[in-house]
Amino acid sequence: MPNFDEILQALAAHQRLKRSQAKLLSDLSRGQLLELKRVWSGLPDPERMNLLATLRREAEEDMLVDFDAIYQMALEDPNADVRRMAIGASVDDESADLLVKLLHLCAHDPDVMVRGAAAERLGAFALGAELGERPEEDGREIQRVLLDRVQSETEATSVRAAALASVGYFSTEEVRAEIRRAITRSGLRLAAIQAMGRNIDPIWTGTLTEQMESEDPAIRREAALAAADYEGTIDALADLVDDPDGSVRLAAISSLGRIGGPEARDALIFCYESPDPTIREAAGKALAEIATTEDPLGTVGPQDDE
Repeated sequence: MPNFDEILQALAAHQRLKRSQAKLLSDLSRGQLLELKRVWSGLPDPERMNLLATLRREAEEDMLVDFDAIYQMALEDPNADVRRMAIGASVDDESADLLVKLLHLCAHDPDVMVRGAAAERLGAFALGAELGERPEEDGREIQRVLLDRVQSETEATSVRAAALASVGYFSTEEVRAEIRRAITRSGLRLAAIQAMGRNIDPIWTGTLTEQMESEDPAIRREAALAAADYEGTIDALADLVDDPDGSVRLAAISSLGRIGGPEARDALIFCYESPDPTIREAAGKALAEIATTEDPLGTVGPQDDE
């Protein structure tokens, strides 16, 4: 089994690490991270990206490894693709250090795709702040940076959309005002609908219902997904289980499973009789979700339903 120094030597010799070797880069000390950084800076762009991809695959397979320090180091890489990959890899990092770096990247990175990735990743931090799991000052700063991107007329539409979807978790009037403005703009409409789903405010029930009647299947699908926490949309969702677009039908089925209740169950039973195996499978999962929600301990047997 190689040790840490041998892994550094292999990297410096431009050897691609096996996933089993990558484990030795988990939980690095400050000194080890500095040593890795010196080797990292001498690697060609493709090799740095390959290393990040290897680490991410290993982390997905083994929950005990921790490469967050390396991902944070890569956020300062001169290559935009490396920075974007590092953002995508940091899915389990909820640290204050990562938050500071994401806020900076979202507001100031010169690459539009990096700004967009940072804005999207900030959604998890926004949710944590809204739920009271982060300090109030974190929430205020996250909201400020995201709203600044949304309101910037010079920012790319893709970044504004990502920022709007993420800031939608906040239940403030300023956020609601931005959602109202965005729903009327074609480039931001899908993000506005997604933000409504995350905002979970009854004021959006009517708007979501209206969007489910759009001629654009992408809008109908997004509205159906966003309606998963809105009981007042059950009738509209029930209408969509027979939509001509398959992705819309699946979205409606998923949301009906989340909402639950007799009306949702009736619509899902109708779907379960579909000749389409994909629809039947989705309906079965949604019905199972309702059953689990209503009877989480499985205490109601078949005889109890008679």
